[in-house]
Amino acid sequence: MSYFKRHNIKSIRLKGDKLIIKYNHKEEEEEPNTNELQQTKSYLQKIGKNELTLSDLEQSNRSNSPESNKGLYISLAVVGIIVVGVIAWLLMRNKKES
Repeated sequence: MSYFKRHNIKSIRLKGDKLIIKYNHKEEEEEPNTNELQQTKSYLQKIGKNELTLSDLEQSNRSNSPESNKGLYISLAVVGIIVVGVIAWLLMRNKKES
């Protein structure tokens, strides 16, 4: 995503072995001659898509943010509280029996 923003790229489309790069102000056909462009080409081939847009990357980034794991964190906290409560109850019960 930083590569897209740094170079003012709106989208990159795969056309054969070349990449069609749509910048904010123009569109160019390029060989994937940099590491970033080669990685983009490989990624597009891997996921089976022909185009990758900045908005796709931003949306993907948001879905991987800590905010999206909020439910998981809440669930873990509840389970932790229950486990601590059960341990405390067992300890209290053992003290009363002694």
